[in-house]
Amino acid sequence: MYWIAQDLMGRGWPRSSIVYINFEDVRLSVLRPTDFGVFLKVINEEAREYNGRILLMLDEVQNLPEWGRWVRTYLIRVGTS
Repeated sequence: MYWIAQDLMGRGWPRSSIVYINFEDVRLSVLRPTDFGVFLKVINEEAREYNGRILLMLDEVQNLPEWGRWVRTYLIRVGTS
């Protein structure tokens, strides 16, 4: 993922619009599906600053309980906005 981000920045993508989240970070180990609303709010606030265009990189997302539901829910919200 690091190299993908580097390539995009080389093509002009603003570094500050790349949101990288590593779910191996012990501070995120307490996240549960009930926290998803707050997670989405933070992501959407970041995206608003860049007209909705951000790169969301979720590293080791399989460490998050029910991660597939989180991603699908986010994609549904993005697709309807």
